[in-house]
Amino acid sequence: MTGPLLAIVQSAYTAQQGRTTCSDNPSLNDIAFACPKLSNIPDLATMSKGALNYLSQNQNGFFLAIEGGAVDWAAHANDTARIIEEQVDFNNAVKTVFEWVETNSSWDETLLIVTTDHGNAFVLGESSDSAIYAGVENAGIGQMPNVRYYSGAHTNELVRLYAKGNGAERFAEYVIGNDENYASRYRHSGTTGEYVQNKHIFNVVKDVIEN
Repeated sequence: MTGPLLAIVQSAYTAQQGRTTCSDNPSLNDIAFACPKLSNIPDLATMSKGALNYLSQNQNGFFLAIEGGAVDWAAHANDTARIIEEQVDFNNAVKTVFEWVETNSSWDETLLIVTTDHGNAFVLGESSDSAIYAGVENAGIGQMPNVRYYSGAHTNELVRLYAKGNGAERFAEYVIGNDENYASRYRHSGTTGEYVQNKHIFNVVKDVIEN
């Protein structure tokens, strides 16, 4: 490792989220994965693996932040198709990082945190205007879900936080409250509803680096 590495994709903005490959048939823009992707732009998983391979050359360790940022743009636009595409792209990046850790490192020395800095658009199921907190329903293979948006801006609901590896247990030290309705209203059976503040993510990372 000899110095900084900069890679810039050939894109006007937001990479695949802003593509116009269906300009001849705009209706396809409303269907996830219906519009051809730009072939000159690597996906987030590829970029993540490249960053890991480069930064891991540092014998003192490294910190890497990976953002699937275009899902935010898609949510602002209430664009269901692009939200799905960008979230799948991000999930694939997380899978790649997970596999990289298990192949090249270990969970005893590496901490993986997956979260978001805020909610956006407050998307719920189509019937949520009459059935409060009704969830998005699976419309079947090859079908787009019917959803209802309640905002085109950032929203303040609790967001999910996942952590695995060295120091993940430290988040328990920073729990400041519990939303007992979170699991049922957001259909997330794996949570207790306990929550931390976003600044506590910094605290945990700092604790792990210093110790």
